[in-house]
Amino acid sequence: MRILSLSAAIGAVVLCALRLTQADISKIVRVDQTSQQLIDAEGRSRWFHGTNMVKKAFPWHVDVENFVPNWSLVDKDIELLKTMNINSVRLGVHWAGVEPVRGQYNQTYLDITHSIIKKLEDNNIYTLIDQHQD
Repeated sequence: MRILSLSAAIGAVVLCALRLTQADISKIVRVDQTSQQLIDAEGRSRWFHGTNMVKKAFPWHVDVENFVPNWSLVDKDIELLKTMNINSVRLGVHWAGVEPVRGQYNQTYLDITHSIIKKLEDNNIYTLIDQHQD
């Protein structure tokens, strides 16, 4: 129960820090309870083809300025994702990046994470935030 509460608290901090608005949240698909399919705002079933984008070392995010195979998100990466029909990314958000020192939140890390999510959104790629405490 404590882990669940901690996960909920982390999620709340990350979502608030990323400045998600009600409009952002309303775009999120729902799960149809009968078919168990993901449904978008227009009532269409959605299928996701995705990849993992997790950097488990400082600075805790992929490079957003230079193309680095497997470790970046720049325009060249977006084009590569599109050629592979990737429409979703599981994005690692590390607590060590969010709060490197207890009680001190890293706004730069949060801003970069927000810019990654926005870049993906602008290119019609969904983001699944994968919270890490390791």
